[in-house]
Amino acid sequence: NIGDFVVHSMYGIGKYLGIKSLVKNGIKKDYLFLEYRGNDKLYVPVEKIDFVHKYSSNEGSTPLLNKLNSNEWEKTKLKVKKKIESIFEYLEKDTRYDMIANILNTENYIVTPKEVDEVIDEMSAIIACGINKAV
Repeated sequence: NIGDFVVHSMYGIGKYLGIKSLVKNGIKKDYLFLEYRGNDKLYVPVEKIDFVHKYSSNEGSTPLLNKLNSNEWEKTKLKVKKKIESIFEYLEKDTRYDMIANILNTENYIVTPKEVDEVIDEMSAIIACGINKAV
């Protein structure tokens, strides 16, 4: 819905302002129109909608919008990643891999260390949006 808060996996928390049709290189395309802090604007091609997710929070509070062309979103994701990794350090190796396999929604799936790192990165981005205001 227009006015909803969203999270772009690369740019952080913004506000969805609708779909805009723009002409680029003589080709008309539809874009998600996102606004960030300081009235920064981002146009996301609709075919890249999988980079954008609706923001959700248990608290129901209004999130702080990120600023484009800053490193604050990367800092937030890094803080969350470190928290997740510290939690994982307390788990036994088999438990860790079982958790990741469950996240990947598969049975009897052999998870490689690279996949664990990839899932931790994805989890960090997702969780970061919910605690962006707290970190």
